[in-house]
Amino acid sequence: MNRRAGKFFAVIILALALVVCFSVTAFADDTGDPIIIDVGDELSFSGVLDSEGTHVTYEFSLPHSGEVWPTIEFTSKILHYEITNTDEDWRYLSGNPTTSPSIYSFGIPFEAGNYKIEIYSAKNDPGTFNFLLGYVPSKESYDQPNSTIVQARELPTLPLNKEITGFYSKRYRVDYFKFELEKAGKFQVKFGKEENDVFYCGLRLLDENEEVLSPSSYMYNNPKVIGDDTPWTLDLKPGIYYLEYSDQSTPKHEGSYHFTAKFTAAARTFKYDNDDISDAKKRTAIKVNKTVKDQIAVNDLQDYYKISIPKDGDYVLTVTCSKDNAWPFDISSMQKASGSSVRGDYSNTVSKRKKEFIYKSLPKGTYYLRFLDSSYYKSLTGPYSFVMKPAPPISGYTPVAGKKKLTAKWPKGTGNGYQVQISLNKSFKPVAKSAVITKVGTTQKVFKSLKAKKTYYVRVRNYVKYSGSSTKYYSDWGPITSIKTKG
Repeated sequence: MNRRAGKFFAVIILALALVVCFSVTAFADDTGDPIIIDVGDELSFSGVLDSEGTHVTYEFSLPHSGEVWPTIEFTSKILHYEITNTDEDWRYLSGNPTTSPSIYSFGIPFEAGNYKIEIYSAKNDPGTFNFLLGYVPSKESYDQPNSTIVQARELPTLPLNKEITGFYSKRYRVDYFKFELEKAGKFQVKFGKEENDVFYCGLRLLDENEEVLSPSSYMYNNPKVIGDDTPWTLDLKPGIYYLEYSDQSTPKHEGSYHFTAKFTAAARTFKYDNDDISDAKKRTAIKVNKTVKDQIAVNDLQDYYKISIPKDGDYVLTVTCSKDNAWPFDISSMQKASGSSVRGDYSNTVSKRKKEFIYKSLPKGTYYLRFLDSSYYKSLTGPYSFVMKPAPPISGYTPVAGKKKLTAKWPKGTGNGYQVQISLNKSFKPVAKSAVITKVGTTQKVFKSLKAKKTYYVRVRNYVKYSGSSTKYYSDWGPITSIKTKG
């Protein structure tokens, strides 16, 4: 061994010793079985190749995946060596160096298994060789193979909200990780940030029946690359899941990688299944004025609720969603127990995540309300809440008297606008004057040319117009109030 190579050889040994304490294992044992290279062990052997072009074979076993540092010194000018996985007859490493020695200054990823090393010499070129195999095991979350979903099924579930470590060998580019969600909620993959942990990865999620719940997502696993720390997110119902984590980079990534599987439980009023109307029919009806919370999941795209309407009247369904302008609400799904649909339409956008749906002249009875994500890419999933309330009439208005005039004022209500009437009779027979306000934000009306020093009665109601229709549907009149004009 020349001086330069000898120094390099010493550096490798020192680096391995810093990771784990060596317990040097002799290569040949008395049983003839493969030598098991355990945590921190190294494999060292030497031999002589004759002039007949023969080769020697050694066998060893790795109990864990990890990085292997092979170093070979030889005197033959022509020497060829191979390292093969004997479990699957797959060659991991080969070399045909022309100078001595051959030193790998980097770790080569190997998975757990049985291997053999074969060293060949050319005919009429005898020589000696020395071979050293250093090994540092990976710190994978699984200490058993998980490159197929069949293997992952036999493994324990991994903890949520803790860092997970995976490992890609030279052969296997896909890992499966098993998780269990005891509640419905939001499942997220948060990527690691190590500078040497950067590659283009593919993510998919499969359920216990191996049904793919999400299209493949391809992204860099390190947010430093793209400056985006947004996690990969799916809304899910309870169950067992398998996360497929594949290497899509060129050149291929080898070695360890890291991520965290985060989970946040959804707020749910009811814990029972309600993804079919037959489920809702078995349940106690939800009363008006009760707020209900739940979520739409990628594997639970619709929910049904049984609603009890106590008396005839106008009702407002207020829906709040977790995403801007994402409404997992099927408007035609408000059905009577008989199965006929009841028309409803939103009348007021409270905010990007909150809307009000008006049901006019809804008869007393039992109804079924459905929430549904019918989008192609399941983009409407996530938490939502709703409450059904009787539509309140306009109340609390305060008319202001003037000289032969009055100004009617009222608080903002629901719908598209208002109707305001005044009369000299409490029965409003006849109506002295009437006005329709077409903007829901306008909350006052001035009536002029009235009789001086006369008492006028005032009432207000709101109205809604359905999409594609010019017909106004009015609420009940609010309470009547009176005021006397000035002379």
